[in-house]
Amino acid sequence: MKIYVNYVLKNLAAPAAFITCSLVCVVWLTQSLRFIDFIINQGLPVYDFLRLVVLLLPSLFGLVLPIAMLCSTIYIYNKLNYESEILVLKAAGVSKLGIAKPCIMLSLFVTIIGFAISAYFLPVSYGRFKDMQFYFRDNYASLMLEEGIFNTPVPNTMVYVRKRESADTLKGILIHDNKIPAKPVTLMAESAKVERGPNGLRFLLANATRQQIDRKTGEVNMLYFDSYPFDMSFYNAVDAARGLKSDEMFIGDLLNPDPKLDRKTQLKQIADGHNRLTWPLNNLALPLMVMAIMLSGDYNRRGQSRRIIICIVISIIMIALGFTFKNLAASGKGFAIPLMYMPSVVTIIISFYVLASSKNPFEKFLPKKNLQFFTNQQPAENV
Repeated sequence: MKIYVNYVLKNLAAPAAFITCSLVCVVWLTQSLRFIDFIINQGLPVYDFLRLVVLLLPSLFGLVLPIAMLCSTIYIYNKLNYESEILVLKAAGVSKLGIAKPCIMLSLFVTIIGFAISAYFLPVSYGRFKDMQFYFRDNYASLMLEEGIFNTPVPNTMVYVRKRESADTLKGILIHDNKIPAKPVTLMAESAKVERGPNGLRFLLANATRQQIDRKTGEVNMLYFDSYPFDMSFYNAVDAARGLKSDEMFIGDLLNPDPKLDRKTQLKQIADGHNRLTWPLNNLALPLMVMAIMLSGDYNRRGQSRRIIICIVISIIMIALGFTFKNLAASGKGFAIPLMYMPSVVTIIISFYVLASSKNPFEKFLPKKNLQFFTNQQPAENV
């Protein structure tokens, strides 16, 4: 490996890793805050909390890697240009493709990581994340019920808890079951214990009142109990009805959805499967696009702010087009599926052509003010 390739590669890898970790930490923190209340107020063990939020990391890494590669490439190559190091490489006879070689090597490596996350680590980690969620729902069911508000775990079932004394002891509980609209049932109790019964978890209500109204006749029946078990099967109903999320499924399963699913769900899974294939390509497409723009044209001592702005605008357009075509594919527009690959694939092809070409296709759009002394220099091989 040539000295300059090793030098640029080291300079590029450090900010790429730093930006990636910084972005992941910021997003991870915002996601983790949703579960902090389970520790502070609801008694979820810290170890279980950490296991839960760590499983979110693969999806976050897959999301931020292209953005991190874009930012690090712009930063390092702008820095190299500002310090005239790129100018020296060009004067030594290194081509644009040669100068971009360290970036291409790192981008290919990150692209492989992106595909590994998309194809394996994302479905495995997210599947375990959902499994843990429902494990907590089964073993810490009362934690899912927030104090002082009307919780709706499933449609037509409402639960109110005045106070939680421990993970399995509740005070002042009200349950309204409207699964049979003609005969809704309301249960009220001074306290409740969460315990495991023969059919799963249940509330063991103490000093309870059961009220049922017949809407046709207006008759109200009230019963009083010292102890009344209430089956918490609504949690199991949610588990059975939820199905697998797209992030829990492997790419092959997404591209070949279950024919028993409705058409809308099948189209969404197919679009998600192609998106899992196209998004990692941005790890290569975005840095290549930056290289093609920033290395084209002549040296300008005033900086490359105009080129940087062009890079950012094109990146936003590429990402926006990707999401637009994905939504079109999910809505049943079959022509949008190949278009999902267009922004990244076309960008890669054009960028390689620009870098390999001795001409400057961006001459009309990029700054032309050059250093006069550079144009009067002797050819590199005679220096």
